[in-house]
Amino acid sequence: MKLRFEQKLAIANTIAEQIFREQSLTANRMNWNLTFQGFMIAAFALVAAAELTQPARIWLEVAICVAGSVVAGVTIVGIRAAQTQSSYLKNEFRRQFMLNEFVKPDFPYPRPFSADRNSKNARFVSISILGVLILMWVSLLSVVVYEHSTSPRPVSNAISIKTTELQTHIEIQKTK
Repeated sequence: MKLRFEQKLAIANTIAEQIFREQSLTANRMNWNLTFQGFMIAAFALVAAAELTQPARIWLEVAICVAGSVVAGVTIVGIRAAQTQSSYLKNEFRRQFMLNEFVKPDFPYPRPFSADRNSKNARFVSISILGVLILMWVSLLSVVVYEHSTSPRPVSNAISIKTTELQTHIEIQKTK
């Protein structure tokens, strides 16, 4: 069935609006993620500089690193979902108005999206930023774990008292 111009325009506008919504979702997800990451980096710096007991500091640093990584990972999932929907919408536009990337659309207005190569380059940027954030958190977590595993353990008073009592007992036994 041949569509009238008004029908084609309505379809094109609907697809363009939906693509815009998906792009807005991606931008919003990146914005709230980067805001959250900024708070997490500040929290990590505050905990690292604070005078806390060793177990408390380690647990807080680990929790911050894990939370930062998880939020970045979940954001990747959300952005991938928006990108998948955008791809579907682009394919639907092509199905309605174009044969392929190089054939002029059967429609007097430009397509509401960039060429595939440009689109893939733009999509790569947001995923790369999130990948770098995950790598940063994993690196910080590795440093925290390494420092904890190589730092000397403080001897508790109870252990030192028992050790002293044992040494005293051994010395008494030697003198007998």
